[in-house]
Amino acid sequence: MNSRKGQYASLPTSDESAVTARNHYDEEVTLNLPDDHDENEAADSQRRASAKNEDRGFRRKVSINIFIAFALLLAAFFSGAAVSLIFTSTDQRQALIYPTDYPPARDAVEAATIKFSGGAYFDEQGEPYFHYDHDQARYFGPPSHKIDRAWDKIIKHRYFLISDEEAREAWGPDYEQYYKWPGQDGISSGYVAGIDVLHKLHCVNHIRKALNPDYYNMTASTKFQRYHIDHCLDIIRQSLECSSDLTLNPTRWWPGLDDGKNFIDSDQVHTFRNFTKVRQWAFARWDSWHRVGDRHSPPMAAPRALPSALEPYLLSASDGTLNLLTGTLGSTVSWLTNRYIANAFRSDKDEDGTESAVVLLSWMRDAPFWKSEMRRATGLDISRFAQAGRFTFVDCFSNPTMTLAEVERNTTSALDCMSKSTEDDHPRKITLVLDAPDILLASTSTTAAALSRLLLTLRSHDAVDSTVLCLSADLPLLSAAVPDSGDHSATPIEVETAAFVTTQAHSARWLLSVRGLDTGAATDVSGVLRATRGGDHDTEDTSAKECELLYLLNRDGNVKVFKRGSSGP
Repeated sequence: MNSRKGQYASLPTSDESAVTARNHYDEEVTLNLPDDHDENEAADSQRRASAKNEDRGFRRKVSINIFIAFALLLAAFFSGAAVSLIFTSTDQRQALIYPTDYPPARDAVEAATIKFSGGAYFDEQGEPYFHYDHDQARYFGPPSHKIDRAWDKIIKHRYFLISDEEAREAWGPDYEQYYKWPGQDGISSGYVAGIDVLHKLHCVNHIRKALNPDYYNMTASTKFQRYHIDHCLDIIRQSLECSSDLTLNPTRWWPGLDDGKNFIDSDQVHTFRNFTKVRQWAFARWDSWHRVGDRHSPPMAAPRALPSALEPYLLSASDGTLNLLTGTLGSTVSWLTNRYIANAFRSDKDEDGTESAVVLLSWMRDAPFWKSEMRRATGLDISRFAQAGRFTFVDCFSNPTMTLAEVERNTTSALDCMSKSTEDDHPRKITLVLDAPDILLASTSTTAAALSRLLLTLRSHDAVDSTVLCLSADLPLLSAAVPDSGDHSATPIEVETAAFVTTQAHSARWLLSVRGLDTGAATDVSGVLRATRGGDHDTEDTSAKECELLYLLNRDGNVKVFKRGSSGP
């Protein structure tokens, strides 16, 4: 048995949560509680008043409370930390089957006695630490790929389909109010459902991630995020109340804890359902013909084939390359960006087992835009890839005051989090997409040199396989880079934009530029797509050639790309 000390001694907490944690901490460790309810309230009031005047060790108490609360929360849910499994009689198994249990899942119910781990230990200085086995899966601690993979193994693929008859039996005559998957691609229709224990484990994992918002790119200030956390906490509260575990926990005396205090020892033997059996059943149900995707997503059409004329340029985005996409005010390049993202998701894994992923930064468009446009234009639902850990959106649009240092920190965190596959240790191939970072050049605090340094830093990350950069290339913005552009005196934004665009063009493998027709709008042509080699072109690569193409964007999001002089779309 080894110990790990001091991991949680400096966890940050808000003032409000700190006060709540301190009060709860005092109630947890106090042994002599009055019997009378009124006396108990008076004692609590006196204790809280005294606590306000005791500043010594306050932060350490808060950290210890968070450490213990989360450890006990995990211990209440996991059988993976078992020291011994002793299967009990048929009568005990029947006693663990409840009327509300999903009937097909009852076969997975198996009684077991399990000794919890994750209890509180304190060293001579009162710092908390854990005892754990080397081969024991870790579900807590500083965020890491190993911990994320452990969580994915128990909560991934937790939803499946049930028939109308099963839905009626489970939810009564009003079962039709719930979401029903209509069926597609050989998958039969059915109601999307999941057993509750996996939902609660998802809630525990969500709270764990919320404690590390920077690492997991979670914005706690959003209304839904706050709601989601409160939802998870209340679901767990109700579950613990319903289970009403009557296992008797002793307390231990710790001399180093605030000059000597007792604290609960939760590493005791419990009797309950064998979670491993339940999880195996749930995965088998998901992996059968009942397999279903994201429960929140409506049915989605099959992914659209990418335009064949674009394939040579899309496939060139690999092995550390930079592809530069430029558009104008009247001809957006987002449709082309969507195709690069879709190309990254064309297959789940390469021949060597490497999984693809995408990190998208956008300064001009929010997440709902990309989600709807990807679905409409390519038939892909990026929320599914996000749920699988293969897509991350770094929102630079909602926070326009974000500094370059913050952008670098958030993006690096996302890249670190996504760099390892959840199924094995193969590194992921990540396509980094930056949409309209040149808008920052409109501010006096950002220069072309600083923006180029940021891009170089992100491209140098070990997990980045290729980079797609989307910029504006309107003539007024690039006039400073054009010789003999007249008597016009270039403005700072023109100088900086021209410098940044030309610098990236020299670093790019391919430049794909879209613009409107010189003759004006047409019903059968939306614009011109020009492909030219950049400064980093590969002279031995003959799969793609410089050319000028025409394209037609349809209202349904589909696009047709064809050569000049051909019969057209």
